[in-house]
Amino acid sequence: MIIKILCKKILLFLLISLVVFYPNSSLYAAGKEAEEHNKRGLKYLDKEEYESALKEFNLAIQLDSNYAEAIKNRGNVYYYQGKLEPALKDYLKAISVDPAYWQAYNNAANVYWDMENVQNSLEYYDKAIKANPSAVLPYWNAGNKYLDLKQYDTAIQYFQKGLKIEPNNEEFHAYLGYTLYQVKRVNEATEHMNKAIKLNPEYSIPYYDLATIYYDKAMELNRKYVDSTTNTEADKKLAEGSFNLYNQALENFSKAVELEPDNARYRYRLGLTYFALVEDDKALDEYRTGIDLAREQGLSELVKLIQDQINKIQELKEKRKGGNKNK
Repeated sequence: MIIKILCKKILLFLLISLVVFYPNSSLYAAGKEAEEHNKRGLKYLDKEEYESALKEFNLAIQLDSNYAEAIKNRGNVYYYQGKLEPALKDYLKAISVDPAYWQAYNNAANVYWDMENVQNSLEYYDKAIKANPSAVLPYWNAGNKYLDLKQYDTAIQYFQKGLKIEPNNEEFHAYLGYTLYQVKRVNEATEHMNKAIKLNPEYSIPYYDLATIYYDKAMELNRKYVDSTTNTEADKKLAEGSFNLYNQALENFSKAVELEPDNARYRYRLGLTYFALVEDDKALDEYRTGIDLAREQGLSELVKLIQDQINKIQELKEKRKGGNKNK
């Protein structure tokens, strides 16, 4: 009798163990199926087939209503479709399911920014960073937003923190360099721009920004030379320094154009540099290419700037022609 009772107890224990320790097979199958729908949705999303992606993410969520990744991914579909309200709703839902989901905080911050809710946007980038301090994307996004707001010192802090995580990220070096230049920290700016170029010689932005520094400095020296009422050795050094800096600007603007020939603004700045070096025909070539690109790209303000420069050169040429008179 004792053995019989003991056997019943052992059997009952085994049955309870099966219930507690083995997942429900239908739930397990549903979870795997949800994962497959999510994976298929991501493939469609990569191909920008948004309706097909949306269908797959919906199926995943129907199978698992707390599937945070699928909810976030559906929010991404809505975001790329320009549907900000449903995108935000999904990102916030994903956060409620998984409060440590830094990608959802980051994406919600992007939506808040697009909705012009600056305060919430910046707060959610910080929440993304708090959820995962080693994730570099929120530092990048926050840095760019503070840069847009012209809060340069704060932008610098975010770019610097991002670089601590990814010290060989050429984009962080380039943007940090640009931001440092806005607060007149020129030596640090050029250091980071040169680092960006070293890390990726095919990246056009640091060449352009470095050229801008050389061009601005050349203009400053040239103004001092023009304003001077003397003709001393110091004046000659100003003229020589300005000439050398214009040539450094020329070298870097040329490289930026080589890497990104359809960039109208690059063409415009290269044209300005040729004009400063009194190479008017080369300046005109760049302006004409640049103005055509600017028209194609709908950059009306840049079109006006370039047209003004073309007119200036043409007027100078006419004056020079008028200066040659024979009897």
